[in-house]
Amino acid sequence: MISYEIAMGLSVIPLFLLVGHLNLGRVIEYQAHSLFDWLVFKQPLAFAIFLAAAFAETNRLPFDLPEAEQELAGGYNVEYSSIKFAMFFLGEYANMVAASAMMVTLFLGGWTLPFLGLDQPATTVLGGCCTSASSWARCWSWCCCSSGCAGCGRGSATISSWIWAGNASSRSPWRTSW
Repeated sequence: MISYEIAMGLSVIPLFLLVGHLNLGRVIEYQAHSLFDWLVFKQPLAFAIFLAAAFAETNRLPFDLPEAEQELAGGYNVEYSSIKFAMFFLGEYANMVAASAMMVTLFLGGWTLPFLGLDQPATTVLGGCCTSASSWARCWSWCCCSSGCAGCGRGSATISSWIWAGNASSRSPWRTSW
């Protein structure tokens, strides 16, 4: 598994060279101004390598070598039962959530949106898009809720696309070896 982590680490080097910082907050600030400032559009090869390494690191198809066809009826699926099996898969899905969060942060703009005033960095503890003190509470709740929904929505879309890609290319029990 170390080889996948090396490819994943090397794929983010061009991003940090382009942004000029290793700080993830600065990476998100770099992507906040426009939709086409997202690093997925500026570094598509790095995104493809990161995505392939993330698929491999999270044991998704076609990199799911520990889940060979012979082991589906006699491997860890039978050895682990009940809570051990649930914890095993919870760990795999937690790895997917972590990889998805890194992908959203590094390539898809993080928690910012390039419209509705949500591209401003937070200048105070309570938010960055509030300008008047009279509407401070309403504006703070709008900023926090919208930014949180933006980041979580992109993360959920990334995880859903991983699950969709795995199910679309799954092994068919009726496949014959020619």
